[in-house]
Order: sequence, then structure tokens, then C-alpha cells
Amino acid sequence: MKCFLKPFEDLTELVSTTGPTLSLVPLVKIRVKKLCATNSMDDAALKTLKTLVLNCVDCRLQETEACSVVQILNPNTKLLRTKSATLDLLKPIVNRLKEQQLIADSLNDYSTDQNNSLNSVSASSDDATITANSCDVTEKWRHLHMELLNEMTAAEVDSTQVSKQAIRHTQ
Repeated sequence: MKCFLKPFEDLTELVSTTGPTLSLVPLVKIRVKKLCATNSMDDAALKTLKTLVLNCVDCRLQETEACSVVQILNPNTKLLRTKSATLDLLKPIVNRLKEQQLIADSLNDYSTDQNNSLNSVSASSDDATITANSCDVTEKWRHLHMELLNEMTAAEVDSTQVSKQAIRHTQ
């Protein structure tokens, strides 16, 4: 049981840091699902626990639109989405922002908006610098983050291979 719970402690530490965690939701979900895969060595109590965790993982770690956008904007996770999936996600968001007049329709509108908001941006840039300097990402966090990225990439490759095999079987 202790061996099963140790990776969850590491994941808890990872999402408790001051670094970006919203983009990690899909990565953490893959790790949790992998950890909860049952095997013949598991006793009945552990199998029950793994089943209960698996039943709740999608509810507890919901991949919202905001989560997906942050994943696209995070340099460490942006390549995990295809270009078409990224565009499919962003087009409706851009349209909503245009309707709410939060972004400009044309470059001319953009340059006017930029000139009008230049003062407010420079005032808030000091806050952004302070926030950026206060983010202390540990080596352990980076290591676990890279492991999660590798697992997600491997999971996507596995699902692509399964899809290709399914296509071959239907032909």
C-alpha cells in the first residue's frame, strides 16, 4: 500500500508548488490512471482502492477549457496538442472575445487599443516581474514534470498505434 501511495505524494508536491499546475491536469490524469492499473500481485483491498480512484479521476481532475488553453500557452506542454486541435479550441474562444470586444477585429483596431492601454500595461509590468521572480521551481518538480510529459507522449503514441491497428483489422 505504501508503494502505491508514494507516487501520489510526489504528485501532490508537484501541484502544490508555485509553478504552473493547470497545464499539468492531463499529465496527472495519465499518471493516476497508470498507477491504478491492477495487476495479479495486488491484494483485494488494493484492487478496490485502485478501482475507486479510477472511478473518480475524471470527476476530480476535469479538463476544462481554461486548462486546455493554459496547456497550449505553457511551453512545456504546448506540443502535446495537434495544430488542428489547438485551432479547434481557440477559434470559438477568439470569436467570443471579439463579440465581447475584448480583442480587436483588425490590426488597426489592435494598434489603437495598444496605444490606449500602454500606460496600464507598464504599471502592471512591475507586478509581473515580482511574480516571475518569486516562482521557485525545484529540480524535483522539473524532473517529475518531465516524467509526466514523457508518459503523456507515450500514451498518445500508444493510442495512435492502437488506432492504426484497428484500421488495419477493419480493412
